[in-house]
Amino acid sequence: ANGQEFVVHTKQIGFDVAPWTGAKLMSTLNQQAVTENGGRTFAQYGLSQSLPIGKNWTFDATLDAASTISGEIPQGAIVNPFQPVTSGGSIGTVSSSNIGNFSGSGGGAGNFTAATLGAAYRAARWSWNGRLEYRDGTADKRLGLTTNFLRSLGEGQTLASSIRAYRTTDAGGASGTYASADLAIALRPFDSRWSVLERFELRHESADAGLTNSNNLGIPASGIGDQVTSRAINNLALNYRSGPEGNGHGFEASVYYGSKYVRGRFQDDVYTGYIHVAGFELRKDIGTRFDIGLQGSVQHAWDRGAVAFSGGPSVGISPAKNVWITGGYNVSGYRDRDFEDARYTRRGPYVTMRLKFDQRTIGNTTAAIFGGRK
Repeated sequence: ANGQEFVVHTKQIGFDVAPWTGAKLMSTLNQQAVTENGGRTFAQYGLSQSLPIGKNWTFDATLDAASTISGEIPQGAIVNPFQPVTSGGSIGTVSSSNIGNFSGSGGGAGNFTAATLGAAYRAARWSWNGRLEYRDGTADKRLGLTTNFLRSLGEGQTLASSIRAYRTTDAGGASGTYASADLAIALRPFDSRWSVLERFELRHESADAGLTNSNNLGIPASGIGDQVTSRAINNLALNYRSGPEGNGHGFEASVYYGSKYVRGRFQDDVYTGYIHVAGFELRKDIGTRFDIGLQGSVQHAWDRGAVAFSGGPSVGISPAKNVWITGGYNVSGYRDRDFEDARYTRRGPYVTMRLKFDQRTIGNTTAAIFGGRK
């Protein structure tokens, strides 16, 4: 990195070995020089293991760390504040999609030690997994717990549940907590043109007054003091298609209904409210690769009587199997992070892309790259 007031050079050398099946040992030795502050040497090491016990159980553990051996880079010489200087790895982001990222490329510069311990059980019709994660770094300390349960109710029918809990404390002592639990059911029989998706979620978030928007839990900072928010969210979607999935099945329609109850406290002010959303989407295939659609929804805040609308046309294209790209324009819109994961509701133009991955997709891709067989 060549800046106006400093120049940074990074060199790396390392090795990657597999001492036994399921384990990988990684080590790198790095030397970094900043013209204003002399030389600096640091090391990064990691160990990951996956150990099967019997035909059903699998245990895994990871250790990832980076530490400064000599020298120090001043805060003003850090090119990106979200990249750990000692790791020299990829740049991490701090968003809700990065919750639970305890690797060295996570947010926050400085030394760190991260460890995880997990287990999984897989039976014929159900499976379970859980993981405990801890990261102690210069910028923050994080502790996390995740567990997931999946039960097959028959062909195309699935019951799933998950629990996630994370806590972070930054260098200034401000802490934040994120916890969620959900229960979902998917009814998509192979011999039916109807499908139903239902999901209920409980979510709790809290943040001290000093916690900023750059926290690794994705909690938006209020800027006025400490805050606590609890939510009960439900999403229900019903879908119908006029023909079999894929190969230009003709016409498809879906209706959905979402509702949530929110209780939030910002310092001494307490707010409660019930909000619900109802919407629809219509799509028509134009051949096997193109489709056109129209969507619309309305958001209603029950207590205040506020109403917001979202809707507009869209065009879709499938350039390859299991890839779908849509572009559209909403003539009106609203923003609600609890209901926008599956559809874009804000006003203006947008482009979205969806990819489907499964074991066959990954196997075919690997065979194409390396010229091998599954």
